[in-house]
Amino acid sequence: MCLRQEDFAAVVRTTPLISLDFIVENGQGEILLGQRLNRPAQGY
Repeated sequence: MCLRQEDFAAVVRTTPLISLDFIVENGQGEILLGQRLNRPAQGY
């Protein structure tokens, strides 16, 4: 089952946005960093 584009847009507009944060560390102790590109935390 697939949502039509307009139905998906309505869901995005009317429901809470959920985001997950996680840390990726390699064997040398280096940590992968990412930058948020989308709302609501764009630029962080």
